[in-house]
Amino acid sequence: MILFINRIQSQTIYGITGGSGVGFLTEITIINGQCNVSTVGPLVDIASGLPILFHDLAICPDGTLYAQGMGLLYSIDPSNGLCTPLFPTNVFNINGLTCSPDNILYGVSNNPLPHSLIEIDPSSSSSTNLGPLNFWAGGDLVFFNDQLYCVSDDGLFNVNTGNPQSSTFVFHCGIYPALTVLPGYCNSMLASDLDGQFFQINPDTQEENLLCSPGQYMFDFTSLAEFDPATQCPFIIDLDDDNSSGADEYDFNGPVYNCNTSDGIPICDQDVKIMSDIKILSITISIEDGILDGLAEYLKFEGNVPFISVSGSGSQSITLTNTGNAIISSFENALRSILYYNDADPLTPGLRTIKVVGINLLGTSSNDAFAFLEVQNLSKLEVDLGPDTTLCQGITYLLDAFYPGATYQWNTGETNSFVFVTEPGLYAVTVSHPERCPGQDEVEIDFIPSAITALKLPTVVCEGDSVEIKINSELSDPFDMILQSSSGQNWILTQIESGHHFKFQATQNQIISVLSITTEETPCALPELAAYQVRVEAKDTLYNRYNFCAGDSIWLLNQWHHTSDTLQQSLKNKFGCDSLIFSFLHRIDNDTLLTQVFTCVPGEAGITYVSTMSPEGCPIVNAMETVLALSDTLKLFTTTCKLSESGVFETTYTNAVGCDSIVVENKVYQNDLITYVSQTTCLASDTQTVTIPLVSHLGCDSIVVFQKLFKPADTTHLTYFTCDPLIAGTNTNHTTNQYGCDSTVIETTLLITVDTTRLRHTTCEISEAGTFIHIYPSFYGCDSVVVDEINFIKSDTTLIQTYSCLYSELGNDTLYTTSFLGCDSVIVIQVDYLVPDTITVSQLSCDSALVGTFIMNDVSKEGCDSITKLSINYYLPDTNYIYRTSCNANEAGVFENHYTTSIGCDSIVIVRIDKLRSDTSFLEHVTCNLEEAGLFTYFLVNQWGCDSTVYEDIKWVSADTLKIYEKRCDIVTDSAFQHLYVNHSGCDSIVQIFWEALPNNYTQVIDTICNLQDTSAIELILTNSYGCDSIVNIRFVYKRDLTLLPEILTCDSIFKDTVYLLLENRLGCDSLVVQPYKRKTTEECKKAYNLILPNIIYPGSSDQGTFHITSASDLFIQEFRIYDRWGNLMYHKKDEPLQLHQGWNGTFNGIPVVDGVYAYFIQVLWDGYIFKYSGDITVVK
Repeated sequence: MILFINRIQSQTIYGITGGSGVGFLTEITIINGQCNVSTVGPLVDIASGLPILFHDLAICPDGTLYAQGMGLLYSIDPSNGLCTPLFPTNVFNINGLTCSPDNILYGVSNNPLPHSLIEIDPSSSSSTNLGPLNFWAGGDLVFFNDQLYCVSDDGLFNVNTGNPQSSTFVFHCGIYPALTVLPGYCNSMLASDLDGQFFQINPDTQEENLLCSPGQYMFDFTSLAEFDPATQCPFIIDLDDDNSSGADEYDFNGPVYNCNTSDGIPICDQDVKIMSDIKILSITISIEDGILDGLAEYLKFEGNVPFISVSGSGSQSITLTNTGNAIISSFENALRSILYYNDADPLTPGLRTIKVVGINLLGTSSNDAFAFLEVQNLSKLEVDLGPDTTLCQGITYLLDAFYPGATYQWNTGETNSFVFVTEPGLYAVTVSHPERCPGQDEVEIDFIPSAITALKLPTVVCEGDSVEIKINSELSDPFDMILQSSSGQNWILTQIESGHHFKFQATQNQIISVLSITTEETPCALPELAAYQVRVEAKDTLYNRYNFCAGDSIWLLNQWHHTSDTLQQSLKNKFGCDSLIFSFLHRIDNDTLLTQVFTCVPGEAGITYVSTMSPEGCPIVNAMETVLALSDTLKLFTTTCKLSESGVFETTYTNAVGCDSIVVENKVYQNDLITYVSQTTCLASDTQTVTIPLVSHLGCDSIVVFQKLFKPADTTHLTYFTCDPLIAGTNTNHTTNQYGCDSTVIETTLLITVDTTRLRHTTCEISEAGTFIHIYPSFYGCDSVVVDEINFIKSDTTLIQTYSCLYSELGNDTLYTTSFLGCDSVIVIQVDYLVPDTITVSQLSCDSALVGTFIMNDVSKEGCDSITKLSINYYLPDTNYIYRTSCNANEAGVFENHYTTSIGCDSIVIVRIDKLRSDTSFLEHVTCNLEEAGLFTYFLVNQWGCDSTVYEDIKWVSADTLKIYEKRCDIVTDSAFQHLYVNHSGCDSIVQIFWEALPNNYTQVIDTICNLQDTSAIELILTNSYGCDSIVNIRFVYKRDLTLLPEILTCDSIFKDTVYLLLENRLGCDSLVVQPYKRKTTEECKKAYNLILPNIIYPGSSDQGTFHITSASDLFIQEFRIYDRWGNLMYHKKDEPLQLHQGWNGTFNGIPVVDGVYAYFIQVLWDGYIFKYSGDITVVK
């Protein structure tokens, strides 16, 4: 990382911020690129006491801060921002004030125009106009390396103080209202733009770099760093500025060069950094050390950088040369475009050192920067797709080039490790791996025609029936064929021909597989399907149940049945198979029902039987049981009006079951019974009382008094109180009372709010003061809060301040009284001394005889001395410039007029009149009339009264022609039409229409089907986009789906040499996959199974915590690798005896891996044989 700091002193920068006439003095500190802005205080004119805002600021070597405004030069106290007026500068406002090393101030006047350089000498209180500048000075001034610089709207200028008209342009830059020297950085200016961003500017390299963004607009700033001695920045080249490559200081550790990075590696990082305050002449890049492959190693420039000349590209040394206008960023871009190459095969591994060094225009060399590049020689990845192969047409062939962690690119565009081959051709693949050189292989695949043999047999048969298989083949010669059923039955057919058929009996569902077809006619004798399914349907059975009474008969199956029985009937189901119907006949025997009754006669007790019929109509015997019941007794209490009839009487009755029932009646004497009957009426006229003498049913006197009472309609008012506002309100209910009259109930619920009573008292005792809250329940149960606030009234003291200019009246008087609250009250009267006041008044005068300071003594209204100080400043004559134009050469010139201002001073008006040249206008028109074409000239007078010449060029436009082509299907032959129009220019416009006769189109579509019997063709008549007939012929063509996989060599004990898999393809059709197997020799297989590998491990467990080899034999491990699913190597051991190998414990670099599936590759040596194993291992915690 480059950080050019040559000093830490002079870090403080003074600046001005603010707005709306109010300015603030600030201090700015910049350390290591970090900016901090703090406010010292407001800028205040100590003469008027008013705030002031300056647009410029300067500091001199003696440490004095200066600012200019309102025609005066001020000095500013850097500790508090107080401004002291010094003297008038004869210029109302100065822009861009700065101080020279000789304590002389320089600024630019912006009124009158043009801008002029102003020199101000604080020691002599004088200012001098050095003359106009040759540029628009809209920015700030600064002394930098003893040179005066100014920022304008056009860029940075070097100002000539001896002759401002000879100032020179430096370079184009931004607009900066504030400019100073950047403390702590070599050969750098500090500038602030209109957005408050700080920039580092190098005038020698003509570069601007953003430093920081405080976000505050700076009117100007200055620093004592402007007077530090000039320094030259070191010439530094840093190939890795942030040291992200791990190299020290200015060096760079590049990427590894190998066969996978043969397209070149960079010699620097993307953040390469160059620092120089002098223009760079050239930079040389060369291979310094470690050239192990001779001229096969070289550097190459791959780019195009303006103003950079490149020599030596393709060799071991490249030189970048500045053609005149290249800047630092040009050389940085050029270094990024240089790559290292090595064409050796094989590569010689080792470290290469690239040296980078530069020279500036002064002949000064930069530091030596080095790039360290490691060259690595990787082994080539072996790829084997197998030999060239000839296959039968219709077979899908699998090519697999899998390698763990590799990427693949086939010439067919595929990027998987495998491709399926269905078409003949050359198939090539490139396999790439980060740790291996890419490997390639190619194989030629060819296909020959196939002869298809198909079986014709039913798909559904009945259990026990015979199945007929008919063989149809495209073979013309006799052939041998082996069929196998999944039920275990095999058929070996020899020398048969197409049409051969045979039968077998099917007792269960089964699959008929075609094991082989052998013929000398063609090697591609293939079955249409690998297997055929035969579904065997069993006999179905139906059960029926019939009930009848004993002694009855039922008609079924054309005969009568009178006993329970099971009948069987044989039919055919929808598949033509036997269907059995079982009928169960059930005879219902006689039933008996028991009924229980009661009797009080012991002789009647017992059981009797009666016969009835059941719901099914069968006889039922009812058995009735008569049970003996005992006698009961009932006691009654009654009244009588005859004394002779009172007493206890016993009567005997018969109860419900015919037994004796004794009733004991206790009759009590009672006389003179009066019954009152009351009724109500809602009508007052309907009231009455009636007495009726009666005789009761017992013959006793009985008086009935009948009263009808008046009950008016009533209204009831109910009032409730609540603290809940949701319940408050009035509800009216209209009802009828118990007498049938109207009754109105009005319920009023009043809201009782939580009342708060505030009491306020005062006390002179602080112990009694405070706020006390008491909560009581109100009459209605609501909260009632009483807040009692007792305020402390301390002894008050009243200060009365008066002034006097007599020392005899000065002092303090104290009066002790009591306030109306009874507390102590003290009154202190303070009389202070009033000094004589001084009033300063400033005025301007253009009469030098009146200039001066005048003091007048007076007496104020308090009787004290009052001094008035009148300061009359000299006002220079002002000058105004007016610009005019004229087309009369006699009126051109510069004219000076003298006037007098409102204060009686001279005012000069300079009028500049420039001569305007005669203007010329060119007009262009078009016409379709050849006679109107031509060039015409008109002499006129413009708005300024000057000559104005108009040239009118009228060009001839010929008639245009538009051709329109259309395709039509409603015409027989091609046709053409022509129409005449007038275009926008008034010229003839011809439209020609050409019709092309189109025939009806014919489209043939071929689709594939699964069953040969579904082969068909249909024709659709449609309309195409031109409206013509479009005939679409769709043919459904049968296509077999057969895939023959490459032969697999194995040591497994397999049942047969070929495996046939019956699948379903994407069309839903049967797809036969044929996998041939070939058994290895006994010698090759005799030692292949003496090894056991687990498929799951539990890291940390005691019994299965590692993945290792279990074998009773003495193995030697040549390779033992574990990969994650992305191909990253997680574990690697090699060249280790089995007894020393501890296995993989499920970690990577000592850290447990995540649960999941990992791949392994193991190669062992056993008794001179090499065995390879690969597969998956699952890690579970």
